[in-house]
Amino acid sequence: MWNNTDNTETENEHNFNNFDIGFYFNRSLTDVEKEEVLKKIWKPEPTFEFPNTVIFSSKDKRSKNLKFQYRWLHTFPWLAYSAKLDGAFCTFCVAFAKSRAGINSQILGTLVRKPFQNWKHAMETFKNHVTLQYHKQSVFDADHFIDIKKTARGNASLKIHLESSCNIKYTIPISQNAIIDSCNSILLNKIVVRVNEAKCFTVLVDETADIAGLEQVSICIRYIDLKSYELHEDFLQFVPTIDASGKGISRLILDNLRKFGIDPQYLRALYVHCSAHSSNLAVSVSCNVFQIRNCMGTIGKLRDIFVFPKRKSVLSKAIEMSENNISKKPLKRNCETRWIERYHSVSDFLELFECVEEALEEICEWDHTDTSNQASAFRNSIL
Repeated sequence: MWNNTDNTETENEHNFNNFDIGFYFNRSLTDVEKEEVLKKIWKPEPTFEFPNTVIFSSKDKRSKNLKFQYRWLHTFPWLAYSAKLDGAFCTFCVAFAKSRAGINSQILGTLVRKPFQNWKHAMETFKNHVTLQYHKQSVFDADHFIDIKKTARGNASLKIHLESSCNIKYTIPISQNAIIDSCNSILLNKIVVRVNEAKCFTVLVDETADIAGLEQVSICIRYIDLKSYELHEDFLQFVPTIDASGKGISRLILDNLRKFGIDPQYLRALYVHCSAHSSNLAVSVSCNVFQIRNCMGTIGKLRDIFVFPKRKSVLSKAIEMSENNISKKPLKRNCETRWIERYHSVSDFLELFECVEEALEEICEWDHTDTSNQASAFRNSIL
């Protein structure tokens, strides 16, 4: 974050470095200045003599000399010290925080609009600052700003736009999401026109849970472009759903086709599972055979046993000491819905069989009764 190469090259008439954060706070910054705050802001050398601040304690009638501590810069990477003002600032908040935040839109103070100088309470103030919502938003905005700058390096037109003097650059997430939505509408409308002209199409649908656990249905469409007579498979949209039943999915498909502007009367539907799903169904049926079911269950539980660090280290040691050329390290999870994951879990178990047996034999000798008994039972079940 810090760039010391400029520390001795750019000093003003008061011997303060031109990249001292005291020259940037409490004003609207240009994109160039924001980048300077993030990448070039001045950092004092370890030998820098920070000025003392005399604090008088009314409790014990004594005075104390307190000053900024250099180690704080390493503990809090977002922190910057101003020699010009003998105060501390948050680099992210100076560059990106609004003038007001919090309950009743209070005016921001120390570390943002004013230098922080209360060294007695520095640590508690700095620790509290990272929990504030406007600080978190400033960090997000800074990351977003840097990402845009990186993208602009390979795009001459975007670079010219970002470095121009105009105030409206559409770089905030809200504006960019609006642009993405507009592009989506344009592309979707073009596809809809081609599909309706073809007067014959099929849909390809799959659903999966996203990172938030919400089921997302991807709707694609397959049709012939009458102008080029080429077969097209185009993605239309992701659509969230809470009803993954056959009836619910079919209703979702028809409702969204109408919403997109596609005439459902030209739909020629034939329900066919994809190859991967068909294979998974075959594996699922085979797992109803009790010998296979018990085998898969045992492999899955063995994987769970070696999740714990102490037991995992025993297995890792057995793998390292093995004379065989073993390419696999841990056992894989036995996934209930993906057949390829089941294949990998069985394949890896077979490759690690001897190491698993040795690890279980060692764990059988542990003093912990429940763990040793469990290991003994699983060892007997696989031999």
